Amino acid sequence: MRWIKKIFVPLIVLFAVFALIAGILLTVLGDDDYRKILISLVNSNTELTLAIEGGFTLDLSSEPSLTASQVSLQSASGDYDIQIDVIEAQIKLSPLLDGILWFKTLKINDVDIHIDERTVQIADNREDSSSANGTDFLVPLIERAAIQDLELIYRRPNQPEIYFNLNDLQITDENQQGTYQLSARGELAGNEYSVDGQIQSLTDFLQSDDAVPLNLNIIGKRLTLSVIGTVSSSADNSYADLELIAHTDELGVISGIFFPESPVAGNLSASARLHGVDDKLSLKQISLKLDNSDQLTLDVSGDIADIYTWQGTELEFSTTIKHEHILQNISQDIGIGALGELASSGRLSGSGEAMQISGLTVSAITLSGLKISASGETEFNISDDQISYANSILDVEMSGPTSDFFSRVFKQKLSGLGNMQASYAIAGDGESINIENIKLKLDNGDQLQIELAGKINNFSSIQQIDLNFSANINDPDILQKFIKPDILPEYNQITLNGNLKNLENGYRLDPFKASANIDGGMVLNVDGTTDLAIINGKLTLINVNTKLQLDAPSTSQTMSLIDIQVPYDGHLKATGELKHDGQHIEINNFVAIAGSEQEPVLKLDGSLKHDPARNELSLESDLLFDPQKLFDKPQLFSLDSLGTVKGKVRLVSVNDVIKLEELDLTSVSDNKLSYKLAGTIENPKTSKNYNFNSEFTAKDLRVIGDLFGKNFIGSGVISGKGVLQGDKDSGIYKGNIQIGKSDINTDLHLKFDNERPSLSGSLSSSIIHLEDFDLKTIGDREDKKDSPIIENLFLISNYIPIDSLGGVDLSLKVDIEKVTGTGFEVDTVDANVSLDDRLLEIKPLKVKFEGGSLLLETEVNTREGVEIKYKLDANDVPVEKLFTQFKSPVDFNGTVNMLVDLQTRGQGLDDIAENLNGTYKLVLENGQIQTENADFFMFDLFGMFVGSFASKEDFTKITCAVASLDINNGIAETQALQWDTPTMKVAGTGTIDLKNETIDLIMVPDKKKLVGGLIVTPIKISGPIRDPEIEILSKGGALGSLAGAALLPQIYIPFTSMGRLFNMVVESDTDESPCL
Repeated sequence: MRWIKKIFVPLIVLFAVFALIAGILLTVLGDDDYRKILISLVNSNTELTLAIEGGFTLDLSSEPSLTASQVSLQSASGDYDIQIDVIEAQIKLSPLLDGILWFKTLKINDVDIHIDERTVQIADNREDSSSANGTDFLVPLIERAAIQDLELIYRRPNQPEIYFNLNDLQITDENQQGTYQLSARGELAGNEYSVDGQIQSLTDFLQSDDAVPLNLNIIGKRLTLSVIGTVSSSADNSYADLELIAHTDELGVISGIFFPESPVAGNLSASARLHGVDDKLSLKQISLKLDNSDQLTLDVSGDIADIYTWQGTELEFSTTIKHEHILQNISQDIGIGALGELASSGRLSGSGEAMQISGLTVSAITLSGLKISASGETEFNISDDQISYANSILDVEMSGPTSDFFSRVFKQKLSGLGNMQASYAIAGDGESINIENIKLKLDNGDQLQIELAGKINNFSSIQQIDLNFSANINDPDILQKFIKPDILPEYNQITLNGNLKNLENGYRLDPFKASANIDGGMVLNVDGTTDLAIINGKLTLINVNTKLQLDAPSTSQTMSLIDIQVPYDGHLKATGELKHDGQHIEINNFVAIAGSEQEPVLKLDGSLKHDPARNELSLESDLLFDPQKLFDKPQLFSLDSLGTVKGKVRLVSVNDVIKLEELDLTSVSDNKLSYKLAGTIENPKTSKNYNFNSEFTAKDLRVIGDLFGKNFIGSGVISGKGVLQGDKDSGIYKGNIQIGKSDINTDLHLKFDNERPSLSGSLSSSIIHLEDFDLKTIGDREDKKDSPIIENLFLISNYIPIDSLGGVDLSLKVDIEKVTGTGFEVDTVDANVSLDDRLLEIKPLKVKFEGGSLLLETEVNTREGVEIKYKLDANDVPVEKLFTQFKSPVDFNGTVNMLVDLQTRGQGLDDIAENLNGTYKLVLENGQIQTENADFFMFDLFGMFVGSFASKEDFTKITCAVASLDINNGIAETQALQWDTPTMKVAGTGTIDLKNETIDLIMVPDKKKLVGGLIVTPIKISGPIRDPEIEILSKGGALGSLAGAALLPQIYIPFTSMGRLFNMVVESDTDESPCL
């Protein structure tokens, strides 16, 4: 009621001052003087500020009258402001003598009132210090009053203003008995209303301690309100005994006036009895029913002994809420996710600030479908409009989808958690909340099952946890939401069980067991203890002491998880002891076995350490592996031939630099090869820059040849030291290789940046000892007896690997100062070998030795089929000395001069033979040929003849032998074929078909002296070269076969026709040639 007085009292003061002026000054002064005096008296003696900006007229007759316009009154505190357009009043003078201000008429037009909630104190002001209420000296009495066009604006912080319009207010006391009839009409926030009632005189209301009857009926389109009873309001106290009845069918419109953001629609019926003095008002017989079946139902009944302090509160309530905005506010307060429905009932009681809800039942459904029910009692305190909970005991059950609930709990988006069945008891004392008797089960079918049982004391700080847990998780995304990604690899299924307790700064899992099924059927088992802490919202390992066991069906897939590629796809097992102190990680007693334990393909036995602060990873382990099964064969070399390899490895990786402190490998079988490597690798994931010192020792050169898939020969121990540098695209090896007594310096460059690797560089040596290379094995040609002639001609299978020319590009320079062998030395060997996109070139291979030389140029192009160019220039080659290095017996000996220039192309050996063109010239001096193996240079020509006509001795002496062949399209035609022996001279002519490997040749002997049993009859050799037919001819038959040659001696062609080969023989440093 005090805010009503803040409006009426200033008006009464204004007129009281006016009456004093009238009584004291009478007609002494003019209107303007009266206005000034009136303004001065009000401003000086009250908390009001008066201003009269318009006209002012004062008539001091027997019934004085006042007219003023544009009048304003403002409170000193600024909580209200009154603007009046026109005031007209007429009073009686005689009642002033009795202290009564008697208005005969009072009319006020166009009033604007502004009230600011930010400064006005409407609520419980128990001690009102304002004494300027006008009742200290005059009491008003009104015969008739009218207020028209009053507008009140009520301002609220951060909310729309409320507009109250009083279009017309009539107050009359027709019988002058002090009982006023009130009649008003107006609008409140656009809603029309009317008021009818009666009240005792303002004199009684404002001054008397006696109760004044009050009867008001407010009728609006959407609200009816009835107030019936008695009130009093004096300077000392206020009293009320009122029956309040309200009803509306459109609560949404009414509540929207005061709560525009969340109006509550529905029907509202309320009644209560307001009783008591100003300091203590009570509401009795409260009955409130709110019904909106779609949004909200509320039923409240009971009493409130003191509406200011809530003392003596006894209320029973029940409610069902579906109102979106109300549910949003509740959801934010309790943090369980967006609610879709809430129902609650109970009994609210309390005294003062301490309140209690007993018999509480709550049931709720979240928008995600989670059902929550609770029952029990709770206590709470109210202070400064803030609620703080005290003792509470609640039994809670939850069921339904839980992803949204746990997303809010863990403050991140979670999915796939499935349905929850949970029950627990909440006990709180105002400072801590304990959750006991927890039984929780999450179930998402095959994706997730989790069970928890135990308790959590002081839930707000998650202290004193004792939870047994088990989980089966098949969703690989769930745990990554809670655990840092570097702790666990990606998995398909994981099972967990153990016990969780809290530590001073974290949590402990003891015991803790986990089993994870990783991609490809891999199973990882963990058993031990684990300490964790929540850091930046993530569970972080701070102390781990567990045993690890890994069982994987695929080694290759397992190793790919740590970016190591191996082709072996067999079984892998690993065990170890994991220790982690929050910073350092160690895996000790680590044993990994790929394959069977009896015959492992790979075995590691060592330890692994990781220091995240320094980004350092170190590994120390014994190694045992079978490279043939573990690795794919690379393009250039393979370790398959070594068999099982054992060794040690020590490496440290720091900030993208891998320091290989030791790699020591030795083949288990016969110690064929040992290898040591030490150095660094920078940026292993990108450029892979490396710098290594390497050492190796091999049993012999054959071991190295086996690595490269070549038939290297040599019996001496081979060892090497060097530096290997490069990156992922290239490498350089500089070092020294010792083969027996032979010393070779290497400078090799390898590149991988193109589609084929390329090798370039040089090999140089001051001396090569042939005995270190075991050349005698070259003489063992038994496996080539039946191979095609064209293959032997170009040494295709042995030394020209046509099938593998596309694997690598090559540019190699060979420089050997001296080669020494058994009774034979070579002064220099120089060669340039290149291989570019399946084009092999040797241009040239130069060999110089005492009295002779050898020059070889070869070009093999396999880009489209095979194309071969072959040139050989041999000058005074000492065959016997050369082939002494090979396996004996030597096929022949003597001094050889040769000129070979051949070209061919084709898709296979038949094409190569058929398309062969070129020349083949040979001179053998002072030699001898093995009877059964006379095929090395002459395609069995000597052997076939000697074997048929000569003696059956092991060797036949050859004083001079000359062969000259022109080859066209695979047909070799003799231009010269003759040789001298001590007993005869032989000449021949004919052809050899290299594709079909047939021969058609006539040999004509000329006996030098009589030798018993020696056949000197011409013969014809024809048919397959491997098994020809030999026909003895008469001289006449021979001549016929020679196509009508006139004289037999004409088949003996002069040696001078051999051209450059003749000059080579003439220029020889040896004694005069027997061929001249």
